[in-house]
Amino acid sequence: MSKLQLLAEKRRQQKEANVANNERSGLDKLLQKRKLVAQPLLNLETKKRLKEPVGGKLNKVVQPSLSLQQKLVDKDDPLIELSLPTPSLLSTTTKRLQQPTHILPSIIFANNNALSKSVIDINTNIPTNIAVKIKENFQKKSPDDNRKIVNTLSEKIQNVELKQEKEESRSSSTIKKPTKAKNKIDLNEEITLKSSKPLLSAIVIGHVDSGKSTTIGRLLYDLGIVDSRSLHKLTKDAELAGKGSFSLAWIMDQTPEERSRGVTIDIVQTQFETSNMRFAIIDSPGHRDYIPQMINGITQADVAIVIIDSTSDLIFEASSAVGKNGDFSVRDIAKGQTFEQLKIAKNLGIENVLLVINKMDVNDWDEDRFISIENVLKDHLTNELGFQLQNLNFLPASGFNGDNIFNDSKLCPWYNGPTLFQYMEIMNTQTNENSHITLSNQSKDQFVLTVTDLTLGSGIESGSIVSTSKKSDTVTIHGRVNSGYLQPGESVNFWPSNESGQVDTISTVITKVNNSKDNNNKVVEKVAIPGEFVEMKIRKVELIDALAIGDLVTKITKADDDFVKCSNQLVCELSMFSLNRPILIGTPFILFKGNVSYSAKLSAIEWVENKIENDDGSITLKKTKKRKHLSSNQRARVIIETEKLVPITESIVKLNRIVIRKEGLTVAAGLIKKTIIS
Repeated sequence: MSKLQLLAEKRRQQKEANVANNERSGLDKLLQKRKLVAQPLLNLETKKRLKEPVGGKLNKVVQPSLSLQQKLVDKDDPLIELSLPTPSLLSTTTKRLQQPTHILPSIIFANNNALSKSVIDINTNIPTNIAVKIKENFQKKSPDDNRKIVNTLSEKIQNVELKQEKEESRSSSTIKKPTKAKNKIDLNEEITLKSSKPLLSAIVIGHVDSGKSTTIGRLLYDLGIVDSRSLHKLTKDAELAGKGSFSLAWIMDQTPEERSRGVTIDIVQTQFETSNMRFAIIDSPGHRDYIPQMINGITQADVAIVIIDSTSDLIFEASSAVGKNGDFSVRDIAKGQTFEQLKIAKNLGIENVLLVINKMDVNDWDEDRFISIENVLKDHLTNELGFQLQNLNFLPASGFNGDNIFNDSKLCPWYNGPTLFQYMEIMNTQTNENSHITLSNQSKDQFVLTVTDLTLGSGIESGSIVSTSKKSDTVTIHGRVNSGYLQPGESVNFWPSNESGQVDTISTVITKVNNSKDNNNKVVEKVAIPGEFVEMKIRKVELIDALAIGDLVTKITKADDDFVKCSNQLVCELSMFSLNRPILIGTPFILFKGNVSYSAKLSAIEWVENKIENDDGSITLKKTKKRKHLSSNQRARVIIETEKLVPITESIVKLNRIVIRKEGLTVAAGLIKKTIIS
């Protein structure tokens, strides 16, 4: 090659090199320009992150910076150089956020593939195994967190120890041993004296507007318990309210709501005594919405007085109870409200029933009308509900006018039987011959009272617990003595709270007949006997807030027995009523025992008894085990689980009777046979 050719080749190579250098220089300038633009944005994002709290969510910081940084690159440009923030800025951010460096937004991604990779894959400054280890460590609790947990547990343990010490101290100071009576008396003589004047508790039930409150008001007025002046004032007030005929009912219905609505809402009890007997009359609501209050009243009663409206074509309030010829349909009778009340009363232990056919004056004292109603009621109560005919009595009466209430009616010559009050005297004698004496003999040394009302300290009497601003260890309770005897000074126990206290005073409030001027005779009693409604002031109760209406009160004796058992697992035998649908295991319902209702559910079914009709017409009872549901009109032995503990006294049957209601309907009634103690 000649010198000329060599020179030309050299110039050509130099020219190509200059072109390449110029292109590289232009790319460098472009990258430098983009770095200058990106750096302020990175600084701005860093400042935002530094203002966030240390425990802030990282995702809210990372994602915006990635999106902003991605806008700075051209996705189609293959010659993009990755740029990193300055080391000083990175270290500051890491320290403030207390997060591992490998999950910080330290890279501007150059393409879509980079965005799909994990942070550990992208950041090549930290080895993968170290990055994974750092991530695992930061997912664990920090030493400070562990220290807080230890301190919290230490405080809880210390509180438990203090609570145990307090419980031990309380149990040692609480009365758990028998104490002597305040006054020494001849107990047998005092009991004999009080038993000579037996007490009968009667509940008045019936459909709304049948005349229950009016009939009781008339009886109290005729007995002289309510004087003419008081009745005149009630009559005037009733006329001003546009309810002139409600004056007698207002003797019992005393709340503004009851008087304005014209219906009884809650039970009202009135006690009075004659020369040889004592009585307690309980007026109960007849409306379907107040069945729970009626159940409360029945549990405190010995007998029932049922008021039937003779003017209504709806005996037992069934729409087609009376046919064209005056005939009654037994099937339709079963749908009525009075029927439900009587069914509940029978299953809660009421055997003696007086049926007052009321408002006979409106029917001109029609004897045929009275006989037709009497025959239907006899047939239905004996065949359908199981009452004994000899325990049923029927009385034609007019509660508003007072015919056959206390005085004989001159308008009813075809009836020569007892009046309402005379029937009450007869039932008093019959009931006390068979009830309280037998009951007390069965549990001679066991005093049992059911709390029907409770007030704290010197609080105002009410139907629920009344808190007082001043702490007190004194409580006043009202209730009926179910069995046994108790004197002031003796110690008692409350169930299921297991609280205890010492009886300070025992008193009764009873009105004497024909003594309306002093109708609140409060008598301090030396002893409480079975059947009495008493008020007791009890001192030295440690935790008064643990007491509640419905508690059982027993006397603490030397014998360390388990007379009362508390459990939320109850073995019961039930009689099922008519059901809209079967009751499955696990079905929730409301269980009524005494004057308390419990949220409960069906836990298990041990057996179910069905009636099978044979070819010859006879009935055979067949028991089937391992059933999963209960149906209408069955008998069954089941296990019921309640939310709260239920106190049980197995030897007093009346206290173990229960009623089950679901969705506003009475679905079953029965008896608690035993408890399952867990």
